[in-house]
Amino acid sequence: STLEFNGPLDGGGNTIPYYFKGAIANGNNAILNVNTKSLTAYHSTIGTVAEINIGAGNLFAIDASAGDVTILNAQDINFGAPDSTLALSNLTGVGVKNILLAADLVAPGANAGDVVFDGGVNGLNIGSNVAGTARNIGDGGGNKFNTLLIYNAVTITDDVNLEGIQNVLINNNADFTSSTAFNAGAIQINDATYTIDANNGNLNVPAGNIQFAHADAKLILQNSSGNDRTITLGAN
Repeated sequence: STLEFNGPLDGGGNTIPYYFKGAIANGNNAILNVNTKSLTAYHSTIGTVAEINIGAGNLFAIDASAGDVTILNAQDINFGAPDSTLALSNLTGVGVKNILLAADLVAPGANAGDVVFDGGVNGLNIGSNVAGTARNIGDGGGNKFNTLLIYNAVTITDDVNLEGIQNVLINNNADFTSSTAFNAGAIQINDATYTIDANNGNLNVPAGNIQFAHADAKLILQNSSGNDRTITLGAN
Protein backbone atom coordinates (compact mmCIF):
# COMPACT_ATOMS: atom_id res chain seq x y z
CA SER A 1 0.00 0.00 0.00
CA THR A 2 1.13 3.57 -0.70
CA LEU A 3 0.59 6.65 1.41
CA GLU A 4 1.32 9.93 -0.32
CA PHE A 5 1.47 13.40 1.23
CA ASN A 6 0.85 16.28 -1.16
CA GLY A 7 0.47 19.83 0.07
CA PRO A 8 0.62 23.23 -1.57
CA LEU A 9 2.36 26.37 -0.35
CA ASP A 10 0.22 28.98 1.36
CA GLY A 11 -1.09 32.03 -0.46
CA GLY A 12 2.18 33.87 0.20
CA GLY A 13 4.32 31.11 -1.21
CA ASN A 14 5.44 29.87 2.22
CA THR A 15 5.82 26.25 3.31
CA ILE A 16 2.92 24.70 5.23
CA PRO A 17 4.28 22.05 7.64
CA TYR A 18 2.42 18.75 7.92
CA TYR A 19 2.55 16.42 10.95
CA PHE A 20 2.05 12.65 10.87
CA LYS A 21 1.53 11.42 14.45
CA GLY A 22 -0.34 8.13 14.13
CA ALA A 23 1.02 4.61 14.49
CA ILE A 24 1.61 2.64 11.31
CA ALA A 25 0.38 -0.96 11.04
CA ASN A 26 1.98 -3.42 8.60
CA GLY A 27 4.61 -0.86 7.65
CA ASN A 28 6.71 -3.62 6.08
CA ASN A 29 4.22 -3.56 3.18
CA ALA A 30 4.00 0.23 2.91
CA ILE A 31 5.48 2.98 0.76
CA LEU A 32 5.50 6.61 1.93
CA ASN A 33 5.88 9.32 -0.71
CA VAL A 34 6.79 12.77 0.61
CA ASN A 35 5.59 15.24 -2.02
CA THR A 36 4.98 18.20 0.29
CA LYS A 37 7.62 20.70 1.36
CA SER A 38 7.70 19.70 5.03
CA LEU A 39 6.42 16.50 6.66
CA THR A 40 7.31 15.30 10.17
CA ALA A 41 6.58 11.78 11.46
CA TYR A 42 6.46 11.35 15.25
CA HIS A 43 5.63 7.70 15.93
CA SER A 44 8.40 5.12 16.26
CA THR A 45 6.59 2.84 13.79
CA ILE A 46 7.83 5.11 11.00
CA GLY A 47 10.91 2.91 11.25
CA THR A 48 8.89 -0.07 9.98
CA VAL A 49 7.84 1.52 6.68
CA ALA A 50 9.52 -0.44 3.90
CA GLU A 51 10.19 2.49 1.57
CA ILE A 52 10.26 6.26 2.07
CA ASN A 53 10.67 8.50 -0.98
CA ILE A 54 11.53 12.17 -0.40
CA GLY A 55 10.58 14.30 -3.38
CA ALA A 56 12.56 17.14 -4.97
CA GLY A 57 12.91 20.17 -2.74
CA ASN A 58 11.09 18.46 0.13
CA LEU A 59 12.03 17.83 3.77
CA PHE A 60 11.03 14.70 5.67
CA ALA A 61 11.68 14.67 9.41
CA ILE A 62 11.68 11.75 11.82
CA ASP A 63 11.18 13.11 15.32
CA ALA A 64 11.88 10.89 18.32
CA SER A 65 10.03 13.07 20.85
CA ALA A 66 7.56 10.26 21.60
CA GLY A 67 10.27 7.59 21.95
CA ASP A 68 13.43 6.14 20.44
CA VAL A 69 13.33 5.19 16.76
CA THR A 70 15.29 2.65 14.71
CA ILE A 71 15.49 3.39 10.99
CA LEU A 72 16.84 1.53 7.94
CA ASN A 73 15.88 -1.87 9.31
CA ALA A 74 14.72 -3.53 6.08
CA GLN A 75 13.85 0.01 5.05
CA ASP A 76 14.90 2.15 2.09
CA ILE A 77 15.03 5.94 2.47
CA ASN A 78 15.38 7.43 -1.01
CA PHE A 79 16.32 11.01 -1.85
CA GLY A 80 14.49 11.88 -5.05
CA ALA A 81 16.69 14.84 -6.00
CA PRO A 82 19.89 16.65 -4.94
CA ASP A 83 17.78 19.08 -2.85
CA SER A 84 15.82 16.44 -0.92
CA THR A 85 16.39 16.58 2.85
CA LEU A 86 16.10 14.11 5.73
CA ALA A 87 15.95 15.48 9.29
CA LEU A 88 16.39 13.44 12.50
CA SER A 89 15.24 15.30 15.60
CA ASN A 90 14.02 15.40 19.18
CA LEU A 91 12.23 18.72 19.42
CA THR A 92 9.66 18.24 22.18
CA GLY A 93 10.61 15.02 23.97
CA VAL A 94 11.29 14.78 27.69
CA GLY A 95 14.92 13.78 28.10
CA VAL A 96 17.50 12.62 25.57
CA LYS A 97 16.20 10.42 22.74
CA ASN A 98 17.94 7.99 20.40
CA ILE A 99 17.65 7.46 16.67
CA LEU A 100 19.51 4.31 15.70
CA LEU A 101 20.61 3.21 12.24
CA ALA A 102 20.23 -0.44 11.26
CA ALA A 103 22.02 0.05 7.91
CA ASP A 104 23.85 2.70 5.89
CA LEU A 105 22.07 5.87 4.77
CA VAL A 106 22.82 6.23 1.05
CA ALA A 107 23.28 9.59 -0.68
CA PRO A 108 21.48 10.13 -4.00
CA GLY A 109 24.66 11.18 -5.83
CA ALA A 110 27.91 13.07 -5.56
CA ASN A 111 27.44 16.03 -3.18
CA ALA A 112 23.67 15.57 -3.31
CA GLY A 113 20.99 15.42 -0.64
CA ASP A 114 21.03 17.08 2.76
CA VAL A 115 20.75 15.75 6.31
CA VAL A 116 19.72 17.62 9.46
CA PHE A 117 20.31 16.59 13.10
CA ASP A 118 18.38 18.65 15.67
CA GLY A 119 18.50 17.66 19.33
CA GLY A 120 16.23 20.39 20.62
CA VAL A 121 16.64 21.34 24.28
CA ASN A 122 16.99 17.81 25.69
CA GLY A 123 19.33 16.24 23.16
CA LEU A 124 19.51 13.59 20.47
CA ASN A 125 21.88 10.64 20.17
CA ILE A 126 22.61 9.16 16.74
CA GLY A 127 24.05 5.66 16.82
CA SER A 128 23.99 2.11 15.49
CA ASN A 129 21.29 -0.34 16.54
CA VAL A 130 24.07 -2.90 17.07
CA ALA A 131 26.85 -1.55 19.27
CA GLY A 132 30.21 -1.80 17.53
CA THR A 133 28.71 -2.26 14.06
CA ALA A 134 29.54 0.68 11.81
CA ARG A 135 26.84 2.64 9.98
CA ASN A 136 27.78 5.02 7.18
CA ILE A 137 25.98 8.24 6.33
CA GLY A 138 26.94 8.73 2.71
CA ASP A 139 29.93 7.04 1.10
CA GLY A 140 33.31 8.53 2.00
CA GLY A 141 34.81 7.08 -1.17
CA GLY A 142 31.90 7.73 -3.49
CA ASN A 143 28.58 9.54 -3.30
CA LYS A 144 28.57 12.02 -0.43
CA PHE A 145 25.73 14.04 1.01
CA ASN A 146 26.16 17.73 0.30
CA THR A 147 25.47 19.10 3.77
CA LEU A 148 24.87 17.97 7.33
CA LEU A 149 23.34 20.70 9.49
CA ILE A 150 23.62 20.41 13.28
CA TYR A 151 21.21 22.22 15.62
CA ASN A 152 21.13 22.19 19.42
CA ALA A 153 22.40 19.22 21.45
CA VAL A 154 23.48 16.28 19.27
CA THR A 155 25.79 13.37 20.08
CA ILE A 156 27.19 10.91 17.53
CA THR A 157 28.58 7.57 18.69
CA ASP A 158 31.77 6.12 17.22
CA ASP A 159 29.64 3.55 15.36
CA VAL A 160 28.42 6.23 12.94
CA ASN A 161 30.76 7.24 10.13
CA LEU A 162 30.22 10.77 8.79
CA GLU A 163 32.98 10.75 6.17
CA GLY A 164 30.27 10.57 3.52
CA ILE A 165 29.38 14.23 4.24
CA GLN A 166 30.90 16.99 2.14
CA ASN A 167 30.07 19.93 4.44
CA VAL A 168 29.16 19.93 8.13
CA LEU A 169 27.60 23.13 9.49
CA ILE A 170 27.41 23.38 13.29
CA ASN A 171 24.89 26.15 13.71
CA ASN A 172 24.56 28.86 16.35
CA ASN A 173 23.94 27.56 19.90
CA ALA A 174 24.59 23.95 18.88
CA ASP A 175 26.45 21.57 21.20
CA PHE A 176 27.76 18.79 18.96
CA THR A 177 29.69 15.87 20.45
CA SER A 178 31.30 13.16 18.35
CA SER A 179 33.17 10.07 19.51
CA THR A 180 34.88 9.83 16.15
CA ALA A 181 37.07 12.24 14.20
CA PHE A 182 35.65 12.25 10.69
CA ASN A 183 37.17 13.72 7.56
CA ALA A 184 34.40 15.80 6.01
CA GLY A 185 35.29 18.25 3.26
CA ALA A 186 34.70 21.13 5.69
CA ILE A 187 33.43 21.36 9.28
CA GLN A 188 32.23 24.88 10.05
CA ILE A 189 31.71 25.89 13.68
CA ASN A 190 29.52 28.94 14.13
CA ASP A 191 28.59 30.37 17.57
CA ALA A 192 28.59 26.79 18.84
CA THR A 193 30.63 24.04 20.49
CA TYR A 194 32.14 21.04 18.73
CA THR A 195 33.47 18.38 21.13
CA ILE A 196 35.59 15.45 19.98
CA ASP A 197 35.61 12.78 22.70
CA ALA A 198 38.22 10.00 22.69
CA ASN A 199 36.14 7.95 25.12
CA ASN A 200 36.35 4.81 22.99
CA GLY A 201 39.95 4.97 21.77
CA ASN A 202 42.74 7.09 20.32
CA LEU A 203 41.74 9.52 17.60
CA ASN A 204 43.43 11.24 14.66
CA VAL A 205 41.74 14.58 14.03
CA PRO A 206 42.02 16.05 10.48
CA ALA A 207 42.00 19.54 11.97
CA GLY A 208 42.79 21.29 8.69
CA ASN A 209 39.16 20.84 7.67
CA ILE A 210 37.76 22.58 10.77
CA GLN A 211 36.75 26.20 10.23
CA PHE A 212 36.00 28.68 13.01
CA ALA A 213 33.25 30.85 11.53
CA HIS A 214 32.50 32.91 14.63
CA ALA A 215 34.54 34.59 17.35
CA ASP A 216 32.82 32.39 19.96
CA ALA A 217 33.24 29.11 18.10
CA LYS A 218 34.66 26.41 20.39
CA LEU A 219 36.52 23.17 19.65
CA ILE A 220 36.95 20.88 22.66
CA LEU A 221 39.19 17.80 22.63
CA GLN A 222 38.43 15.55 25.58
CA ASN A 223 38.61 12.06 27.02
CA SER A 224 35.62 11.20 29.16
CA SER A 225 36.75 7.61 29.73
CA GLY A 226 38.74 6.35 32.68
CA ASN A 227 41.62 5.26 30.43
CA ASP A 228 44.52 7.12 28.87
CA ARG A 229 43.87 8.28 25.29
CA THR A 230 45.79 10.15 22.60
CA ILE A 231 44.26 12.70 20.24
CA THR A 232 46.56 13.53 17.33
CA LEU A 233 46.01 16.60 15.20
CA GLY A 234 46.55 15.69 11.55
CA ALA A 235 47.01 19.31 10.37
CA ASN A 236 47.34 22.82 11.75
